[in-house]
Amino acid sequence: MIALYQKYKESGLTCDEILKKTAKPNPADAPIDLAFVDQFYDRRNQLDDTKLSPDQKVALNLTLVKLRGMAYQKMKLLK
Repeated sequence: MIALYQKYKESGLTCDEILKKTAKPNPADAPIDLAFVDQFYDRRNQLDDTKLSPDQKVALNLTLVKLRGMAYQKMKLLK
């Protein structure tokens, strides 16, 4: 900030220069945290299937079938 202020006093400082120096990094440029995949895997393994109602079992089965399809598509794209 001191360097920005000194530049402002010496030669003037544009808004664009201030934004470039003080802006936080763009989240799109940050590395992607893939820990959520492991967390999902762990949570799924901790789920006690014996405590689910028949309706919940059907709903979980349908959701996991969709998830499996999406995972296969993503795996093909990663190869």
